[in-house]
Amino acid sequence: MSANHVNGDLRVAGVLTVDGLNFSASGQKLLRSQINADTSQMYFIEHDRWRQHDAFHTPLTSPAAGAHLGLIGGSYGAASPTLQTKDQKSLGPVDAYARALAGLPPEYEDAGSVVIRAAARVSAAADTTATLLFEAHESDKNGGVGANLVSTGATSINSATWATYDFIVDANNLAKGDVLDVRTTVNINDAAGVSPVIGYIGWVALLLTIRG
Repeated sequence: MSANHVNGDLRVAGVLTVDGLNFSASGQKLLRSQINADTSQMYFIEHDRWRQHDAFHTPLTSPAAGAHLGLIGGSYGAASPTLQTKDQKSLGPVDAYARALAGLPPEYEDAGSVVIRAAARVSAAADTTATLLFEAHESDKNGGVGANLVSTGATSINSATWATYDFIVDANNLAKGDVLDVRTTVNINDAAGVSPVIGYIGWVALLLTIRG
């Protein structure tokens, strides 16, 4: 069937129905529930939102210090910011942490899929292991949190090539406006390395099911 075109204004005094969507002359708005759901929509957790996991009032330092990841800014126009560990060469198993809060936006579909995705690598492969882990607890916004919602365990990032890694979040009881308290851990276990072994996180994002 050929399409009909209206060149100019169109005024409908009654109700306009378009493929099951009703718009009344009184100005009825399209409901969010009437919009098709889109899956795996990316919402970045920006680098400057990551802070020290056990002293959340404290920003990450550059370079990394203590048991914390560092926020390395890079040279503007030449390198983008990354989260990095210290050089863990020959230090055995060492953890480095960072923590951030991530809110679910108004367009999030209640109980829709939530995945934490990150790009990561190491500067040179550790002779034992290098892993990435994410945990996420729903905040009650009054100082308390629930159980860890991430079902994916520590995942190997023991390669000098950038790759993306997904961590599944149990979203059955999540809704728009909820806040996730997220912690990441990079564990590098290098016993007798020759080259520097530094863990890198290029970016972190929530992949959400949304409407609108």
